[in-house]
Amino acid sequence: MVTSSEARARSNRRLGRDYVAGSEGAPPLPPEGGYRHERRFPDRPFIGDIVAPEPRPRGPRAHPLGWVAVCGSALFALMLGLSLLAGEAQLVLSPGVLFAQLVVALMIAAAFVVPRGRLLAAVALSVALVFNSGTAAALGAMFPATAGDVTGTLSQEDRELLAYPGIKGLDERAVLSAPSLEEVIASTDALSQQIRDRLSAELGYTWVQISDASTRRERNGYGGESLLQQYLSPVWRTEQPIHDYDEKVRAMAIIDEVLASDGMYYSLYPLNEPDGSVAESVLESLYGSADPRTQSLWEYGSSRIDMSYAGPEPTLFYATLTDLDNDTSGDARAREEASRDGDDPIEGLDLTFISRQLLSEDDRDAFEAAG
Repeated sequence: MVTSSEARARSNRRLGRDYVAGSEGAPPLPPEGGYRHERRFPDRPFIGDIVAPEPRPRGPRAHPLGWVAVCGSALFALMLGLSLLAGEAQLVLSPGVLFAQLVVALMIAAAFVVPRGRLLAAVALSVALVFNSGTAAALGAMFPATAGDVTGTLSQEDRELLAYPGIKGLDERAVLSAPSLEEVIASTDALSQQIRDRLSAELGYTWVQISDASTRRERNGYGGESLLQQYLSPVWRTEQPIHDYDEKVRAMAIIDEVLASDGMYYSLYPLNEPDGSVAESVLESLYGSADPRTQSLWEYGSSRIDMSYAGPEPTLFYATLTDLDNDTSGDARAREEASRDGDDPIEGLDLTFISRQLLSEDDRDAFEAAG
């Protein structure tokens, strides 16, 4: 007679679930070959903590064209830097350097065509945009101390022209016979004082100086600086705004009378009035309107009478009047406020003298010796 336990054992064997004797209720043994799914645990747990994992496969390497572009751009930048440090700033715009820059640009363009070279091409392009002939030339101009003696590559004749004390096309004898810088300063200051005194006496104006006098060297026309100077007089402005049209006309008439009494200047001429030679659109852009009655800016000018056409340019005089009541666009106010210094008025009548190609008494001997 077969017991119930023997029958259950035979049934389990048929189903592949053999049990160890006397282990009723235990889980079945795994099938031959193991389960079909992966094992949850490695053969050697914790081995990854002390043994480095296998290296992962690397991506594709950069294309050689990318490296060529980077190296070429870096070498070109190094060459420009060494040229500036060596005092050869004039070489950065030479044909050879410009050709080398073109070659570098072509190498960068070629690297961009290749997908694996684009990253390095972008690096090379960044270097080329910062270090190129244009930026090097600008640095050489901004910091002349690093530019050295640019005459080292010039001929003797070119060096003499570069150091020419006068101005190309300007008669040296006319320069020596013309009023000196000091004489022009004294005469224009005196004339400006006469104009201010006359306007104060008749129209009650008071004045404030809104800018100082300044001088700077003139270029000699051969690439160097001359011994001649440009002079910009102090700019005087009325503390009272002038809005009435008739008052404006009267102020300009008084200035013209003072210039006439001096005898050395032409009659004051209105530059802001339409005379047929200037289009109305030009007057509107310069003075706010083509009609003097609604203009925000009046500008009258004159020049010193000079019959010596070969000599220095004659002194110029400008009477400029700003009326912000007529400034409908706000441009004139913005311009005046941007140049305002402290509590200076932003509108009124300005008096300015400009003189060019003047020889200082201190430079006269050097001018004669070099000439």
